[in-house]
Parts: sequence; C-alpha cells; structure tokens
Amino acid sequence: MQENTVKISVLVPVCNVARFLPRCLDSLTAQTMQDIEILMIDDGSTDESGEICAAYAARDGRFRLIRQENRGLFGAWNRGLDEAGGEYLMFVDGDDWVEPDFCETPWRCASEQDADLVLFRYRRASEEGEPFPAAPVSVPVGRIDRDAALDLLFGAARSYVWNKLWRKRLFEGVRFPAVIAFEDVGTTYRLVLRAERILSLDRVLYYYRKRRGSNVTLRTDRAMRDYYAMHTARYEALRELGYNPRLLRERRAAVCLTYAMRRREDPADPASLRVRQTLRELPAVPKRLRRSQRLLIFLLRRCPPLFELSCRLLKRRTKGK
Repeated sequence: MQENTVKISVLVPVCNVARFLPRCLDSLTAQTMQDIEILMIDDGSTDESGEICAAYAARDGRFRLIRQENRGLFGAWNRGLDEAGGEYLMFVDGDDWVEPDFCETPWRCASEQDADLVLFRYRRASEEGEPFPAAPVSVPVGRIDRDAALDLLFGAARSYVWNKLWRKRLFEGVRFPAVIAFEDVGTTYRLVLRAERILSLDRVLYYYRKRRGSNVTLRTDRAMRDYYAMHTARYEALRELGYNPRLLRERRAAVCLTYAMRRREDPADPASLRVRQTLRELPAVPKRLRRSQRLLIFLLRRCPPLFELSCRLLKRRTKGK
C-alpha cells in the first residue's frame, strides 16, 4: 500500500491458534473497508498458524505476515505497533472474530468527530464459537469525557484493547509492559488519559471466544505477580488523579481478594501480606462486592484461619472448572 492510504492498522497476534484462526481471518477478509492493513504477527507458532497466515497474505493485499520468535502477547502487540502505518489502530486476537463493519463503523464516527478513541461493545462466545446470550448492558452513546471512559474500563468495556479504535499517536512513547498477563490493564487507562475526544457506541462489533483453560496462566506465580502489579499501578495512578474513590476502593478490594485466594499468606511474598492488610483496613466493605466477597472480608477480620481455609477451598473449586 502507498503511504497515507492506510486508515486503520489491525494488529492480530497469532500463536498456536490454527484451529480458530480461519474464522478470525475470514471475518477480517470480509471487512467493508478496503484501505486498512491487517498485520498478522506470528509469535513463534509451532502449529500451522504461520502457514495459514501466509495463505491469507498471498491472496489479499491488505494482509501482511510478520514472523518473530516467541515473545508473548506483549511482544506481538509491540511489534505490531512498531510496524503499523495506519492513522488508527485496532486489535483482534487470533482466536476471536469480528463483524464486517468492525473497522468501518468506529472509523466513520471517529473521522466525523475527530475522535482519538471509540469504544464499542463485544460478546463472549463458547470455545465452539456460539455467542452466549447478551447480558443487558447500558452504555452511553456519543461523546463522553475521560471519567466516563474510565468508568467503562471498569465496567462494560473492560480494559481490553480489542473493543476499541485508537488513534495511533496515543501510543507515542507507550508500549505494552513485559508481562505474561494483564498487559492491557497496565496500558489502556494510560491511553484514555491521553485522549482528547472519546466516543462510545452501543454496537457489538467483536466476539471474544472463551476457551476452556485459557485462564490457566492466572494460576502461575508469575501471572499472579503481574496481575497484582498491573492493577496496583492503575489504582495508584488513578488515585493520584482523584478519580472516583468509591469505584477505586471497590476494584482494589476485588483485586486483593482474588490475589488472596490464589496466593496464601507468605512472608516471602510481600504482596500476599499487603493485600490482606489492605482488606483489613478498608474503612467500609464495598456494598457492590458479591455476597461471597463480603463474607470473605468478614472472615479475614474476625477469624483469619477460617479465611485462609475458605480461600484454599475456593481456589480448589476454581481449578476444577
């Protein structure tokens, strides 16, 4: 493509998803926009993923295959950022798929209103590719301010990078951190804080495939350290900016409980001590936490051994799912 003809660069990290990849790439082939580029970053796949990507690149000039040694999701995303030539960026995981107007609809809104960021809705789907029933969700429509956009990161839009259209210049000097999980938690809020004009659409354009065992990395020590570090960095940054103290306390409590359930109290793990202390020192137990979460906090304050036992039981039950 000639310089300045690419409106959107779509970044597709690919690693051993050959079973699901054709549906993903077919949905991108069907995009109603032609002036886009689709960067497939093969992150050291050992299955047929690379060959599948090469076949799509051979028959559709919008596709480009980039190969690299395995560096993890953050490495694939960052490589795509370095290679992207579009004014805007979008992200699609190699095992997910999108609507035909995934690119065109948010881009038209962004171009008409000179927006830096457009948020839209997504639906979860089973591993077999059947969308789950859509939960009733209320989202704002039209232009929103930064606080409203941050609210959506904690709510309907979450911190995912793939249900949003980003102006590329938001990423100047910003790259995804070198972690094995929760890269987006540590990044998307920073981009929102840079955005001057933000739009929200009440449209489902992305389908997120929920694969069995896909959250298995959450059970590793390193993943849990990343989980705590990324959420803590976001919490501290937004707290310093004075963002919604109530919502921050609720999210902080939920993160601490998740960590406590996954990691036992251990003097060799300072984070395990900090999360328990944070929960003990809450001025009030957030009412919007689930009943089971509120009960855990009660147990921690009144009977710590029973709290630890409950955490172990919940962890074991989660592993069985």
